Amino acid sequence: MSEYNNNGFESVVSRIGEMMEGTVSAGGSIASEKIADIVGTALASAGTGGSGGINCYPGKPGGTCHSLAFFMSLSSPRYRKPKAQGHFNLHQIMQKVVQHMQGHCVGKTMHAVVITDVWDLGVVDEWAGNLKAIGRSGATVEVYLLAGGGHIKKLW
Repeated sequence: MSEYNNNGFESVVSRIGEMMEGTVSAGGSIASEKIADIVGTALASAGTGGSGGINCYPGKPGGTCHSLAFFMSLSSPRYRKPKAQGHFNLHQIMQKVVQHMQGHCVGKTMHAVVITDVWDLGVVDEWAGNLKAIGRSGATVEVYLLAGGGHIKKLW
């Protein structure tokens, strides 16, 4: 996949962070149903376009497995309204990653990008064995922390 390189998907994730920050700076929040559109726009602006389609959680997991999947966990009030529906916390999104990458899309989705705004080492430790097994299978999983101001930090 052309958008994957030694830096992974860092430029795409940075663009996602910028777009989300623009939304919240303007007084908005990130609706779960808009996440797939944000990811698609970021891929297009990075010149990749997500050729061949993507899977996106929440948003458009789709019935077809694509080589690229994005998983977004937004839990902080900075990015979502307190009673917003459809968002996943970090534990729920890691479960989706494992179900997707080791379940129905094993061997088909080769790149998973996880973006979270809340880091919980206990949750990551719980799923670390699965993430390592996914890596041993030849697929990649990248985990990014989305901080205020649109800053992104690659954690895994």
